[in-house]
Amino acid sequence: TRNRQAPTKPALNPACRQYLADMIKKLNASISQVQDYKQVTDTNTTEEKKTEEKSPQEQLQSIAATLISQISHFTIAWQDNPSYEDCAPFGDMVIESTNKLTELYKTIIQEGTSGDFVECKLKESMIDLFKNIKVLAETYNNLKESASIPAHLTGLICESCNTVARLTLDPNVAAAVIIQKLALTLKDAIDELASVKVETKETKSTSTNNSNNNAEDEEEDEDWDDFEDGSETLTESEFKVVSPLLTVLKSGHGLINGLVPMLAQKKDDGKWLNELINKIGGISKAMDDTVISVYPPQNKE
Repeated sequence: TRNRQAPTKPALNPACRQYLADMIKKLNASISQVQDYKQVTDTNTTEEKKTEEKSPQEQLQSIAATLISQISHFTIAWQDNPSYEDCAPFGDMVIESTNKLTELYKTIIQEGTSGDFVECKLKESMIDLFKNIKVLAETYNNLKESASIPAHLTGLICESCNTVARLTLDPNVAAAVIIQKLALTLKDAIDELASVKVETKETKSTSTNNSNNNAEDEEEDEDWDDFEDGSETLTESEFKVVSPLLTVLKSGHGLINGLVPMLAQKKDDGKWLNELINKIGGISKAMDDTVISVYPPQNKE
């Protein structure tokens, strides 16, 4: 019997390879534009702004959703060694959408109303999306005969599109989400501190016995978190700081958590929200450090 070899796909034709190389250059240009774009203030500009039927938020969601569909058609069109005429239009549509996203990003930055934390997240998400599309184009361009595109590449692009679509451009909403996360982190720290127990003679004796019996295990698990199970005990002297600290932490948590509904109801410029988030982030970190400092050995100074 003759050995049968699996059929191989012919190499990608030169026109398609050149198209992909050009597509990669365009994606690199989009990445650079988003990466380097700064807000420009021009007092001499008299050109009237075009009135868009959709808000920037709606445009962002619409373009991202369209791009998911275009990527799907793009990957199908480029299978099985396509001709340039068959596949180029789908690549053109993808590039058109990335160009729209780039221009929309510039518009959002130019308006300057979203705040640094929103703009940074938008920049990060768009660059991630463009890089994933670039990887897909590079993978097609480097294909050998009989090779196939990894399915996860398309999935990564779809995830990136969804991330962009879910971004909120409203600085108050974005700030409320960030502050709510900080409040939840602080709540976890409060719960952890509330679970600390005071050491008695009985618990001390039990702890000593367990320590002796498990000495070898503790040597193997030096990086184990002593506080993870919430059963850490303090001496009576050390335990005296727990109650007043809990009062302070709960007050801080109530203050931070109370800002969330206030921000949701108010419309403000994003500029001052940057400072607010930085201040609250500092407070949250200080409170978390305070909880950590309660565990022995306590610093008495």
